[in-house]
Amino acid sequence: MMALRPFLLGLLALGLQAALAAAQAPAEDPPAGAPAGVPAPAVQPTERLPGAAPCGGQAPAIQTAGTCCHPDAGCSGSTDANGRTGLIGGVGLYILQPYFNNNMAFGLQGTANRSPGTPADPPGSRVDTRVDISHHMEAAPLIWLGYIGEGGLGVRARWWYFREGVEQSATGTSGTNGVQVISAAPLGLSLITATGGTGPSSMVATSKLQLQVFDFDTLCRVSACKWDLLFAGGLRLASLDQTYNAYTGGEALLSSSIFSGVGPTFAAEARRNLGDTGLSLYGSARGSIIFGSGHQTATIPDRNLVAQDHRNIGMPVAEAELGVEYSRSMGTSRFFGQLALVGQEWFGAGSASRSSTDVIPGGAFSTSSYVGDSDIAFLGLLIRLGVNY
Repeated sequence: MMALRPFLLGLLALGLQAALAAAQAPAEDPPAGAPAGVPAPAVQPTERLPGAAPCGGQAPAIQTAGTCCHPDAGCSGSTDANGRTGLIGGVGLYILQPYFNNNMAFGLQGTANRSPGTPADPPGSRVDTRVDISHHMEAAPLIWLGYIGEGGLGVRARWWYFREGVEQSATGTSGTNGVQVISAAPLGLSLITATGGTGPSSMVATSKLQLQVFDFDTLCRVSACKWDLLFAGGLRLASLDQTYNAYTGGEALLSSSIFSGVGPTFAAEARRNLGDTGLSLYGSARGSIIFGSGHQTATIPDRNLVAQDHRNIGMPVAEAELGVEYSRSMGTSRFFGQLALVGQEWFGAGSASRSSTDVIPGGAFSTSSYVGDSDIAFLGLLIRLGVNY
């Protein structure tokens, strides 16, 4: 309020000056031939201030004297980028690559420069190497359907699904400077290969990431000058399924982590036409927070070992898109296509093993704290085709 006070006082002073000027202005001379004492006709204003069309309402009539104009006045700069009224729907394809800040596949533990004698002289030095799961780009389908009324209010449902599975292996070596392969340690359980020339020396690790998302939005469309804006708010339902499995010497380490939840989501989209070319620049941002429960189970069946973990969390999600759109009218419908760069961040979503196994410099791998969550980021492209009818 203190910051607004100078602005309000200035606005009041400006209004008083305008009123005094109007009161002191000389009266208009009556037109020739008019009876004495008859005031001159009022002069109608030739321009109104530009404005935006509110949700559920009509835009004020604006003449084209300024840089903004009303669509009814025939100004192409304020027409809708893709005719977003009536039924809206389409399909798309995300091409995404996931990124983790903690997603271990296995570790390599060995010794370098150790002499074969006993005692060893020199004793050599410990060498530990962490190997993370290697991810690649994967296609994820997208579908949406909705309706926007003439007043700018509407609804929309959206679904997309991502799934990726990877497999990688490592082989240890025997001898004085041999290397052992150690699995990740979900909930403290792990496998290790044999050294010294006996037993298996290789390990295979597999992982799966599966994400399914439903968004149910209410929409509010606003046209302002040459910009077309769309605001959305509603509910997001999401399920996240991750697995980590390691195999060596006939033994298996199996881990599964599942999270599902629901929460509020808010989004904003903006478009700007590039003349009458049918091309538009567009960008969007979405923020959500998903409240739900997660459950993880890890087991080594051959040893009858089982560990479990349950947690209730709120998971924030941030998303952004920036790209170009081309639209074209055909009869009463308008078709459009979009190509955009996409980025997402799922905070605290975990990883395939949720393992905290780290390398201690000069020492060994530590599993003193069993659980280590990770953020999941997605980066890639979006190809989308839609229609407004």
